[in-house]
Amino acid sequence: MKHNHLLALLLTALMLCAPLTACSQEPVTSTDTTLPPAADTTTAAPAETEPPETEYPAPQIEANFTGKTISILSLEPEATFDYGEISYGENTGDIINDAVFKRNHQIINKYGIEIKSTEMPRGMATAKAFNTAILSDTNEYQLGILRIADMMSSASNGYLANLTDAPYIDTDAPWYYRQLQEALSIGGQDYILTGYLNMRIFDSVGSIFYNKDVVEKYQLGNLNQLVFDGEWTLDKFAEICAKVGNDLNNDGKIDETDEVGMISHPGGILNFFVGAGGEFVAKDSDDIPQYIGITERNADLLNKVLTVLYTEPGSLHQIYSAYTNYNAAFNEDRALFLNNCLYAMLELAAVSTNFGVLPPPKYDAAQEGYYVHTHSNHGTAIGIPNNNPDMEMTCAIVEELMYWSYKHIYPAHIEKTMQIRYASDEESTRILEIMFDSICLEMSTALSLKCDNNLRNLGNVHSFDFVSAFKSTETADKTKIETYVSAFTQKK
Repeated sequence: MKHNHLLALLLTALMLCAPLTACSQEPVTSTDTTLPPAADTTTAAPAETEPPETEYPAPQIEANFTGKTISILSLEPEATFDYGEISYGENTGDIINDAVFKRNHQIINKYGIEIKSTEMPRGMATAKAFNTAILSDTNEYQLGILRIADMMSSASNGYLANLTDAPYIDTDAPWYYRQLQEALSIGGQDYILTGYLNMRIFDSVGSIFYNKDVVEKYQLGNLNQLVFDGEWTLDKFAEICAKVGNDLNNDGKIDETDEVGMISHPGGILNFFVGAGGEFVAKDSDDIPQYIGITERNADLLNKVLTVLYTEPGSLHQIYSAYTNYNAAFNEDRALFLNNCLYAMLELAAVSTNFGVLPPPKYDAAQEGYYVHTHSNHGTAIGIPNNNPDMEMTCAIVEELMYWSYKHIYPAHIEKTMQIRYASDEESTRILEIMFDSICLEMSTALSLKCDNNLRNLGNVHSFDFVSAFKSTETADKTKIETYVSAFTQKK
């Protein structure tokens, strides 16, 4: 897994702005928002704080697309992600909204175009609508910004253009998420793009929150320092969890009313597995993904992870539906750790929980660095239909959207972050730098393999029988990988 240090430093505060909700079913509704050229581009926007200087040149695109329209299908705002990655409201005063406005109109005025944004809910229905539009050859959308897993599926079905040598697109530029581009390519070919426009990617990384009041109560020391010293490991995590478990009502069992070292759910198993250096799909020297499943090392790793997660009284590992409020024990100072995505941060701050955040622990101290997995069914990616009749315009606008997101969205997040109590903690900022420098993606999730589902099913019943679980899905997963490899490499 490769990491981009410059990107991490630029995005230190970006993650602090996303709201929380439990995973929900998506309604099938849509709205169209047309963004006409603006006569006055001085409309309310945040005071601009430039990203750190970089020698990388800005896009040098000399083109005129006056009178043209670029139609974009993207995901509508929801409780978890309360912003549009393309759409905005007029003069709302929201820092992120106004930064999106500023970015879009910078492009609208430069090229004389109209940006038409159609928003639909996150989910398979929207992916199907995008694919259907491509198959109908009506040029309804020149661009889609949907979930990573959905875009990879569209690519495997032959619906997306190969962007490896597309005009104007420069994925080595710092406004692209190079580490994710490397994870999502196959055979050196890029069919989807991820970059600063895709704000949801960073709101969806696996994180270990800790309750500072519980740390103080049990005198557990400086947890941040464990990360800095490279000693934040599974063994250390388990050792600390075990110090907190307490059967408050003396009923002989640990449940949601008691005090626990950690509260988690089956979806968090993958965060720990990846954090400990595990991967179910690996790339060979030709950038071809290979299914590796339950190797000897992965078996050892899963045994260790599941032992930590299932052990009581240190851990309370259940499904969401087992609790009236998933975060209640943490918010009420009865849980030391909370395993969740980073978008939980605002909810914790809203109820005045005194918290910090850590990356998932390493396997052991010998592991070189930390790995922080992002969610392929939450984070977004860009795809361009393979029958797009105006690739030059579309690619130019994509590059500009990525660049101006780097210039405007980033400082807007910095400013908004300053409104959150947690952000002023210098030591915690350093932790976030480490986390963002370590962001990665387990490719099995982007390819919609059964690996994550297998882990969740095991977690639901506290089972260690991962060998049987993975054996039952191995053939189907290998076949799906072959489909992706064939689709990507035959269209060079």
